[in-house]
Amino acid sequence: MHILVVGLNHRSAPVELREKLAFQQQCLPDIFAQLRDHVGLYEAMILSTCNRVEIYGRAGDLEGTINRLHHFLGRHGSIETSELVSRLYTRTEPESVHHLFSVASGLDSMVLGEGEILQQVKTAYEQARLCGATGKVFNVLFQRALNTAKAVRTHTGIGRGAVSVGTVAVELAEKIFDPLSKAVVVLVGVFWRQVREYRA
Repeated sequence: MHILVVGLNHRSAPVELREKLAFQQQCLPDIFAQLRDHVGLYEAMILSTCNRVEIYGRAGDLEGTINRLHHFLGRHGSIETSELVSRLYTRTEPESVHHLFSVASGLDSMVLGEGEILQQVKTAYEQARLCGATGKVFNVLFQRALNTAKAVRTHTGIGRGAVSVGTVAVELAEKIFDPLSKAVVVLVGVFWRQVREYRA
């Protein structure tokens, strides 16, 4: 058996592509059933945030499973698999496990030490568990990853300072437009998850 992760993030793909591959919570029971029945994953977890879309899986046939995951993601996002594969990263043991621990701890975030990712991993794991997509191996693995991430935040300085893209943006604006209290700010755009929920 192998533990693997296939996905993309803020470094490997633009936001437009990440949006196409995002998973809606209400679709997860059917998605997990497809990952089990058609992709061949014995256990699975999906981490879908604004900065990453990753599928963690436990599989027997490694090469065949990876190919099926590539095709599955292509169909899900209505993207040609040949166009998508160059944007995807694939990690197998032990790198897949290292990657999970790094993500949960905020070491792989756009802003180093970003705190929101820990809750996002916890929520994604709970959703997978409630859908019956995790078993003994993943339950132990994700509990250890979450506990390690909490310890990292408690015993290191990783959470100090700017912990989100928004915080970084405000700090940069303060440096450029000091004092910020006298500046006029116009925000143009929408939060992408709200747009996807509206379109759905």
